[in-house]
Amino acid sequence: MSDPPLPPDLHRLLTLRTYLRLQLASVDEAIEKVAQFRVVPIKTTQDRAILHRASCRIEGGTLIDLATARQMYGMGGEVEACQACDPGEVLRV
Repeated sequence: MSDPPLPPDLHRLLTLRTYLRLQLASVDEAIEKVAQFRVVPIKTTQDRAILHRASCRIEGGTLIDLATARQMYGMGGEVEACQACDPGEVLRV
């Protein structure tokens, strides 16, 4: 797939960049509204858990929103990403 041609002048390029930023912000907002995750504690320890997408085939856990999932995922070793549904793909946005 080839990239569409871009306008040659600075004014139109800046306008296009502004438009694309606004579009990206709208898409990010839509993702925030629909992305849901589940956190499932690991039974062998009390301070570790596995993070799943809400649609993951592995059941159980507590439903959380995108902001909470990002916060938990950024805590390092306390929360692991499910290898089946890869919630990190959405969280790395």
